[in-house]
Amino acid sequence: KRRTSLKFSRDTLETALRMLGDDVGVTIVIRGPDLQLDGITKNQSFGIDVADRPAEEILVEILRLANPDRLATGPTDRRQKLVYVVGEESPGGPEVVFITTRTRAAERGETLPAAFESSQ
Repeated sequence: KRRTSLKFSRDTLETALRMLGDDVGVTIVIRGPDLQLDGITKNQSFGIDVADRPAEEILVEILRLANPDRLATGPTDRRQKLVYVVGEESPGGPEVVFITTRTRAAERGETLPAAFESSQ
C-alpha cells in the first residue's frame, strides 16, 4: 500500500522487481522455473514511468508490461500470464512476494490477489 515511484527507459523484469522491492522494503522472489514452463524470460526488457502510486499498482503494471501475450487487456484477463502471490519463503518466515504464472499458481492452489481476479 506504500506509495512510491519507478522510472527507467529500458531494463529487465528482474531489475525492475529488485528496484521496487528495495524501495518499499519487500522481498520479491521470481519463481524462474514457473516462468520457464510458460516460456517467459525474466531478462526481457521494457520501460516504465509511474509516480506516486501504491507499490501494488506498480507491481501489477510491471507484470502487465512484461507479460508475453500482448493481447491481454489487463490483470484480470486470463491472457495475463504473469501474476504474483504472497506467501512465506519458509514455514514461519516473513511474507514475501512470489512472481509466478497464473497456471502454476492455480496448480499449487495459491490465491491470487484481487487485482488478478475477474469481477464477473
